[in-house]
Amino acid sequence: MNWLKKEAKTRTAFFDLDGVIAKYTGFKGKDIFDEPNPKVIDAMHQLKEQGWKVILYTRRPTNEALIEYLETNNVPYDKIEEDKPLYTVLIDDRALNYHGQDTNQLIQEITSLEKNLEQSYKESRYNFKE
Repeated sequence: MNWLKKEAKTRTAFFDLDGVIAKYTGFKGKDIFDEPNPKVIDAMHQLKEQGWKVILYTRRPTNEALIEYLETNNVPYDKIEEDKPLYTVLIDDRALNYHGQDTNQLIQEITSLEKNLEQSYKESRYNFKE
């Protein structure tokens, strides 16, 4: 059985709004967004076409301004999660750092991470019983 199917019926990717989907030059107000990042938005469309569930992850409220920004910039998503915690660093075995990759690099890194996780599970690297 495919480990992803066992773990989750649909592959899911969370995308941060500020600094990933939208470029970020500092907070200017809850309804003010920087310009969209077309490389990331294109990658989101490609993942959706491949059957992925795409979730937008933010601390911003889901309001009319956010929905209008997403629609105007053709940002695909299945759900908005606005409960992103405020943290200094995120340490996670399934994290991918966005640092300006183009669309193809981003898709390749997501695919590579997915394959590495599958191999790690097969090799029982996540068996913490020791």
